[in-house]
Amino acid sequence: MRPRDITKLGQLYLNKGMWNDKQVLSEAWIQASTQPHFGNDAYGYHWRLMQINTETCYYATGFGVQRMYVFPQLDLVVTMVQQHYRSMPEGDRATRNILNEIIESIGNH
Repeated sequence: MRPRDITKLGQLYLNKGMWNDKQVLSEAWIQASTQPHFGNDAYGYHWRLMQINTETCYYATGFGVQRMYVFPQLDLVVTMVQQHYRSMPEGDRATRNILNEIIESIGNH
C-alpha cells in the first residue's frame, strides 16, 4: 500500500466509517475496534492504543515502523513509513519525536 492509501484508512476511521457521504463501516465497529480488549489497555482489534503528550490516539503498525496514527480529538491522521526494521528502537524514538513536534505545533496555534 502507498502511504496515501494507508492514510485513507485512517481518515475512514476518523470519519467514523463514513467515506464520500456513505457509511462503509459501521460507527459501532469503529468505536468497538478502537477500545481496549483482551485484558490489555494498549490494544484494540488490531489497533494499538496510546497517548502522545496528552493526546489520545490509536495506530496501526506494519513492517519496519510503518505506522498510521489517528488522533480523533485533533481531527488528525498521520502516516509515516520508515525503513527501521533492524533498528526498531531508533525508529520508535524518531517517530515519537516527530509526533511530539506535530502535536506541540498544533497546540501553539
